[in-house]
Amino acid sequence: MLSHLEETEWDPDSYAVGLVRLRDELHEATRALAAARRGTKVLVPGAKAF
Repeated sequence: MLSHLEETEWDPDSYAVGLVRLRDELHEATRALAAARRGTKVLVPGAKAF
């Protein structure tokens, strides 16, 4: 596993963009979960209506 990482060129900009996307997705998921617990509906981009 580590040998693969050592051979791969690391791009800090794409890594940062990935972290920002992950943060945003986690924020949206947390918001939807909180709304579900309250019994309210929240529109989440890319999610199916429930």
